[in-house]
Amino acid sequence: FDGVQHFHQKGEPLDFQEELSDQIETTSPQGIEEEYLSDDKIRIHGPNLPHEGASGLDGIKAIQKTLLEATDAVRLIGLSGVGKTRLAQALFDHRLSDSPLASHHVCYTDTSYSPSPSPLALAERLVTIGGTAILIVDNCAPDLHTQLTNICQLKTSKVKLITIEYDIKEDQAESTNVFRLEPSSDTLIAKLIETRFKAVGYANAHTIADFAGGNARVAMSLATTVRKGESLSILKDSELFDRLFRQRNQPDPQFKEVAEICSLVYSFNAGEGDENEIATLCSLTDMSERTFYKKVSELLRRDLAQQRGNWRAILPHAIANRLAGLALDNSRQTELTACFKQAGNERLLSSFAKRIGLLHDHPKAVAIAQEWLSPFGLVGNVPDLNDSRRAIFFNLAPAAPEAALQALEEAETHERASTFFSRENLYFTEIVNLLCSIAYEPALFSKSIRLLTRFALTERIDENNNSIRRRIRQLFSLILSGTQATAQDRYGEIDHLLKSGDIDKERIGLQWLDASLKTRNFSLDSLPKFGARTREVYSVSISKDEYREWYRLFINTMILLHICGEQVKPLFDMPDCFRILPETS
Repeated sequence: FDGVQHFHQKGEPLDFQEELSDQIETTSPQGIEEEYLSDDKIRIHGPNLPHEGASGLDGIKAIQKTLLEATDAVRLIGLSGVGKTRLAQALFDHRLSDSPLASHHVCYTDTSYSPSPSPLALAERLVTIGGTAILIVDNCAPDLHTQLTNICQLKTSKVKLITIEYDIKEDQAESTNVFRLEPSSDTLIAKLIETRFKAVGYANAHTIADFAGGNARVAMSLATTVRKGESLSILKDSELFDRLFRQRNQPDPQFKEVAEICSLVYSFNAGEGDENEIATLCSLTDMSERTFYKKVSELLRRDLAQQRGNWRAILPHAIANRLAGLALDNSRQTELTACFKQAGNERLLSSFAKRIGLLHDHPKAVAIAQEWLSPFGLVGNVPDLNDSRRAIFFNLAPAAPEAALQALEEAETHERASTFFSRENLYFTEIVNLLCSIAYEPALFSKSIRLLTRFALTERIDENNNSIRRRIRQLFSLILSGTQATAQDRYGEIDHLLKSGDIDKERIGLQWLDASLKTRNFSLDSLPKFGARTREVYSVSISKDEYREWYRLFINTMILLHICGEQVKPLFDMPDCFRILPETS
């Protein structure tokens, strides 16, 4: 796993440039011989895994099985520092499963180090000579992933592909099996620190783990600052953060200011000419561009930022979000917004909006989102937004969901409202998913459902392609619904449609009623992701009384429909429902 490895196929040596990656050394200094630490915590989500996810070891076995069963490509995603590269390494460890991947067939590289040959050239060469290989590309951008996948899918290809990335776009190829890795448990991080840093000690390891929030990179960076005999337990979180940031260097106010400003955007381009975005960021300081650039380079050296080509990003987000919050505290709101608006760089503007969307608990970030989402704000007129401004709208929504919902309500008065709230809208899937995310909040549930119903009414009953109706009915399930709306809230929406006198609305109401009566095989079509907001949908603890009250409410609705002579199709799993309430049956 040391850079791009040498390997032989059909007696023909393929001579690749060796490039030892510091990231891999940090990930696992002892190589594949080092123990892979794991516990029973749910960490991995992906195909052929339970909807609630799987533990690290079960996830490894699932990924191995996916690749061994003639699958061409697997993609590992997750935030920086959660252990994606270490997980990829563990796929070749014979101690963890009975079906490890063949390590003598692996080629690994990290695009951050500008590998030679390029991953594309290597993949094409391997396919041309009929070579058997597992190609692993770290920090692989979505476009590169798609190109590599297309090569590995050729009929003559014997190449398996694993790509690793900290982010993922929604236009991911359908042929790709995407596995998402969550942060580790505090117990596992503490064990990692104790294993790697013997002098840190048990108490300090657990203090570090608690602060790191499941992020191994943060934990290890902080562990390097601990001196012999020192105790971290007396330090506040703010002091631990300053130590993590400063490490063993002298305090440098300019360095910290640069980090804060760079954190205001999700990523930035450090290239030259028209690609240079550092000039815009630097304008928020009193520094020269040269000084600013030198501080950015120091961020990379301290492992507080990452790079891919000319691109830079403050990572992991646990650090970036905190630094961005400090930047907001230290800056005037008008100055910040004017800087990004007037720069004429739509990409950087969208990147700023994405960071703001991750700061839903920061008052100034919320204020910026509300201002831009308002009726006369930057992205308040949703139907008329171009692609780049539409991206800004979606990026801001998690910081101010009520304002985003109001902007969508305002769209009902637009001259193209009938088209906007229909499948004819090219972006109906994104808007429907956004409304479903907003519907998580009980106070916003009813308004969200009303707009979602408008979309659903434009869809055929038997539509299977990105079905709006199927996506909405999930919200009316007892378990894995994706909303915290009460049973009465959901019952009210069903009752409203069933009494509407409109046959199309009544049919939708019956579908929602059917979903409410579901008692087993619960599933979640899409993973709950809404900025940095926590979505509690997997861990479900429902009492027996709550079960009874839920099903009693909706079964009574079904019985009333039958008594009133409605032509209700046998939509319901009635015997199963009645087993919940034996006295009712």
